[in-house]
Amino acid sequence: MELDEYLKALTECPDEFVLLNGQNRPIQRLTADFGVYDNFPILLSADYDEVIKDLINSTSSTSLFSGQYGFDHDSKMVKASEINKIFLYVPGSVKFQVYNWAAQDISCISLRDVYSRFNMTLKLHTYSKKQVEGLNWERVFANVITDIGRYAQKKEISLCFPSSRGWSAEEDLSRIVFYKPKE
Repeated sequence: MELDEYLKALTECPDEFVLLNGQNRPIQRLTADFGVYDNFPILLSADYDEVIKDLINSTSSTSLFSGQYGFDHDSKMVKASEINKIFLYVPGSVKFQVYNWAAQDISCISLRDVYSRFNMTLKLHTYSKKQVEGLNWERVFANVITDIGRYAQKKEISLCFPSSRGWSAEEDLSRIVFYKPKE
């Protein structure tokens, strides 16, 4: 799926619950159709330090991001070569880690080649300490995903949303969103 098509679909997707085949527990349509859920990975091929700088500057400028992302000082170095910085979406509901490596989902061996094309990961998590009033967390995730997708387009950064195929089509790898800037 193309990035613009995916971002438009996220924006237009109704906030409603659906049942997947054989499941009794309803889930948000954003999850079923577009994979929007806790631990949502975003892969980038970019200069890590520049992305961090752009995220930090988002609190004072809207030229690259429409949202504001505050640096969380709980960030840490995992290994000497692996850094994990943490940001909070200022309105609430989302906390995300920014790794200087492509964090692989070990449950999906068929995507190993995909991950090898990227050098960093943003991984979105729910953040319950501060909620966005009137919005469910999946909608807020969709807003952040859209914002990061638009950022990649503005900066001409290659991007992949490996979970974008949604829970209803997990085996359909053709639904994975890739963005590669024109050369």
